[in-house]
Amino acid sequence: MDAIHSGTLDGGHGVAAYWFGKNVGTSLFGTGPAFDLMLSAAGWIHYGGGSGIYNELIQKILKLDVQSFSMVRSPPSLSAGSRRPITNPGSSKG
Repeated sequence: MDAIHSGTLDGGHGVAAYWFGKNVGTSLFGTGPAFDLMLSAAGWIHYGGGSGIYNELIQKILKLDVQSFSMVRSPPSLSAGSRRPITNPGSSKG
């Protein structure tokens, strides 16, 4: 987002939650609740004014010259990263 604002890039694709360090409000537009609630959140983004609120956050609060087009929300990670295969509940210990 900074590279787009500065003119280094013409556009990009990212996850809004990555900008949490700039403003915690961005997390509302990044990874959201899993399963059926994601559809409700997508409806809010596209039909309930959410994308306008996000662009207001980006442009007026963060003062970035960026226009956002919401594509799809990323589900939260449903599993932990592990170098060992997790084959049963006991194997995830540690």
